[in-house]
Formats: sequence, structure tokens, C-alpha cells
Amino acid sequence: MTDRFEEAVASVIESESGSTSRLQRYLKIGYHEASGYMERMEAQGIVSPPNLVGRREVLGDNRIDHRVTLNECPPGLFWYGETLAMKTEYVTTLENPRRYQCDAYVVASGEYFAGGVGGDVAKRGALMVLPIDEPESLLRHAGDTFNLEHANV
Repeated sequence: MTDRFEEAVASVIESESGSTSRLQRYLKIGYHEASGYMERMEAQGIVSPPNLVGRREVLGDNRIDHRVTLNECPPGLFWYGETLAMKTEYVTTLENPRRYQCDAYVVASGEYFAGGVGGDVAKRGALMVLPIDEPESLLRHAGDTFNLEHANV
């Protein structure tokens, strides 16, 4: 299955309609995929949460304004393009407990997050990512049983 998230975002912004059923018709996809795109858009601040009657307000695509480098990203969940990843922080030496090293992993696979730059630490740290401010809603809607207490978010 091809991830058509950016196409879905463009469709919602252009039509000014945060409707899952409209997205299904436009992209010719099933409800599960369309609702997943809508939940990702909500997590990224593109659409509002559904109101009492289930309608969403289109807030616009302001993701670029909130992007930071991976080095500046706080620990927790973040988007890199269409990849959901998690940044962790841990102490690297017992002699100097104030010195921290960051690491990041792709949530779907658990693989090391390289962002297409391999082992180049400087390039990897300079990648622009979008931190997720409210990971609870993203994970709740995704149906994940993720323990946020152990996630440093």
C-alpha cells in the first residue's frame, strides 16, 4: 500500500473540508486508510479534533513553521516526512551525568532512525523534524497500546 498522506493533506487544504468520507471518495481509498490520514492531520495540527457532530475545521498546513532540527527536538514522538519516529535521551557516562546523547527510532519497525543520511551524525542532527505536542491523542486514535510512561514524552 502506498502512503498518500501528502496528497490527502493537499486535498483537505484545497477543498477546506476535513471530511473522512470526502477523502475516501477523492483518493478512492477505504474508510480505515482515510480515517488514519485524518488522525495524522489532527496530530500535526492540520485539522481540528472532531466537534460534537463529528465535523473538523481545516486549520491549514503550518507544519513547516513548527519544524526543528533533530538535535533541537525534545524527547518524544516526531514526524520526519511521513515517518513517525521517537527520540530518546539517555546519560552516556557515569562520570558526567549532565552529558546526554540522543537517539531516535522508527515507531512502526523499531529500526534505528537514520533519515536517509546513514551514520553521518552531523547531517542526521540537522534533519528538520516536526515534534508531536500531544502524542496521547495520536496513539489513542491509532489504537496503539503504547505505554507513554516509559516513552519520555
